[in-house]
Order: sequence, then C-alpha cells, then structure tokens
Amino acid sequence: MLFVPVIVNSTPVKAFVDCGAQMTILSEKCAKRCNLMGLLDTRYAGKALGVGTAKILGRVHLSDMKIGNIKLPCSFSII
Repeated sequence: MLFVPVIVNSTPVKAFVDCGAQMTILSEKCAKRCNLMGLLDTRYAGKALGVGTAKILGRVHLSDMKIGNIKLPCSFSII
C-alpha cells in the first residue's frame, strides 16, 4: 500500500494511492477537516460498489490538491 503526504484545500492529509480506482474519494470526516462540505453537490449522491459498498454523499467538483511542489485541480466524491 502506498500512502503519500498531500495538501487538500490547505490541509495536510495522508492519501492512499489506488491506481485501479475509478474515482477520487474522501471520507466525510476528512472532507469536514479540509473544509470542503460547503462545496458538496448532493445531486451526485448514490452508492459506490466495488470490493465493498459505501454511500456517496455527493461530489466536490473542484478543490486544490498539492503533492510536493505540484498543485493539481481535483474533484472528490465524498463517502
């Protein structure tokens, strides 16, 4: 398993890298810590299926994620 330090919306976070994932996800707890819940679009709520299942609360369409010196625009599904 590969964990890397990143900064999401100015908040340090350890990210798990899953090269087979179909979407980038954040837990609700992490999204709250990163002050992203105000950007949550609940029209994208649903259910994530894979090895297990999880309720998708919605989607944050755009937030910065910084890896090292590289800043990337990212969207996140919040579960």
